[in-house]
This record gives sequence, C-alpha cells and structure tokens, in this order.
Amino acid sequence: MRVRVRVKKDYPRKVNFDIAYQVGLGGCVADTFASGEGLEDALAMHPSMLFQADEVDGLFNVMRFAKDSRAELINEKLLKFYSASNTIYPLRKRAWSRGQSDNNGNVSTIINPNLVLYGTAVLRYFYEALSRRMLENGLTARCLVIEAGKRGMAGDPKPIAIPESVLSAASYLRDVGSTGGNLAREFPKPIIIEEDPEATEQLIDTRNAFDRLVGFYGLRNEMTARTLWARAFEKVCKLAMLHGISSDVYHPWITLKGVQWAQQLVEHLTERMLFMADNYVYESQFDEKCKKVVRILRGSGGILRHGILLKYKGHEPRINTNKDKYIYIIP
Repeated sequence: MRVRVRVKKDYPRKVNFDIAYQVGLGGCVADTFASGEGLEDALAMHPSMLFQADEVDGLFNVMRFAKDSRAELINEKLLKFYSASNTIYPLRKRAWSRGQSDNNGNVSTIINPNLVLYGTAVLRYFYEALSRRMLENGLTARCLVIEAGKRGMAGDPKPIAIPESVLSAASYLRDVGSTGGNLAREFPKPIIIEEDPEATEQLIDTRNAFDRLVGFYGLRNEMTARTLWARAFEKVCKLAMLHGISSDVYHPWITLKGVQWAQQLVEHLTERMLFMADNYVYESQFDEKCKKVVRILRGSGGILRHGILLKYKGHEPRINTNKDKYIYIIP
C-alpha cells in the first residue's frame, strides 16, 4: 500500500494523485498547463481533468501581464470550459484528431468537459496577481479562494495510508454512469441528485437574497461585488451537492444541513474575497502604494507617526518632519 508523509501544502496534491492512480485515473491528473491550446488538448484526451498547480499566482500573472495572445487564450479557455460542463464543447480545428468525430470526420467535440483547477499560493501574491478585469469578467468569481489557518506546532512525521473506504468510494464514482459500454467515456450520463423539501426552500431563499445583493451593487456601479455575488448561488448549489456526495457517496442526497453549510461558507468566502481584493488588487503603481499605506495603518491600529510610515514605505523622513504629526485611518 502506498503511503505518504504529511508535509505542508504539497501533501493534499500527493493524496489526490495517489487516490487517482490507485483507481486507474492517474492520466486524469496533471500539474499545470502552458497555453489555452494545451489545456484543450488535455481535455480532448481526458474529458475529466484535475490540474494541481503550485504557486498558481504565476498563472494569473501570465494572464495579467503577458502582452501576447497566449494569455488571453488561457483566460478564454478557462471561462468556456467552466460554462460548457453541462453541454458539448467544440474543439478547434487543429485538435480534431485528438477528439471525437462523426462518421464524416466533420465534427470534433468534448461531451460534458469537467475541468478542476486546484492551485496553492501565498495569499498576498495571489491577490496581487489579479486585475480588475479578472474580478469583473467572471474568472475570479468562478473560483473558491480558501485561506489556510495558522500553522500548527511541528510534530513527528508518520506514514499515513489512504483508507480503504476512500478508495472504494473513488472506484464507485469512477464507474458511475459507465453502463453505456465503450462509449460511456465519450457520452457520459450525469446523475441527478435529489433534495429535501426544506433544502429546496432554503435554496430559493438563498437565491433571492443573493439576487438582491447583485441588484444592490449593480445600482451603485460596484462591478466587482456585483460579479462575485452573481456567481455565489451557483457555488452554494455545487457545494451542497458535494456535501451530499461526501455524506453518502452511494446514495447522495441534498439536505437542509448541506445547503446551510454551503451558504455560510460561500457568504464568508465572498465577503473575504471582496475585502482582500480591495486591499491588494491594484491598477497602477500609485494605486499599489496607496493600498500599501492603508494596510500599514490598519496593521498599526489606525494611527501611526508620519516618519515611521515613511520608513515602512522605504523612504527616509525629511529633516524638518514634525515628530508629532500623525496619520489616521478609520478601521
């Protein structure tokens, strides 16, 4: 039995690959991609793919600062694959030989492409790699940005084996909808997860509440908040389904508890993302310096001597600086 030693943020990636490898899905896991075409080719060969990118802020930096069409194509493909997960995605012409064609060879498609991008990064660098456009065109709104907690006390490393129940569940999920014979991979048959009546009512209330927030921020022309809240209900639905599958993989069911958990998590993550974006996402060097000053003042309790602030910014205070001069900020 394969075992791993627990080590920081790299450990979850190793566990994910170990599980996929042991159930025969190792080819569906990759580390990263360098272009939109490469991403499309990978999904043409394996319609369900998990990309595990370390320092994922590098990918967002490419999309933000690269001056060629490669960056734009990565952004375009990520958006398209997300929206095409419940439909048919047509491949570009040069990728037809890798995909599925009809009898005349005229059409090449991916049926229900399933792309998951799991990335890890230093929180500050991730937000600094974002741009206002990424926040408002829906790319960041499609992401779940979860911050790690405080680092715990170091302990002695131990070998950790993957439980047999996890491998059994992964094998079962691999074979769900595979009754179509050798065409099941090309024409998957998604299952429908039912829900409790109480869960349905909670979902309706959640959708209406988020729609009101979308309208509220739209009237005030706050497009970042409007875009993030517009995708919030979709995240609640997906997380509620994952909660139901995790509770009972063989008979998944969406419960009120799962919906409430998903709603609370999405609300917290969305509000946190808006706060962090307001603190770190900048559009110019002047904007970056202004936000750095605000972060320094907040970290100092809202008040700081002018000379100390200049030192924090990397500048020496002038000789005639008034030592009693303070800079204030409303927390």
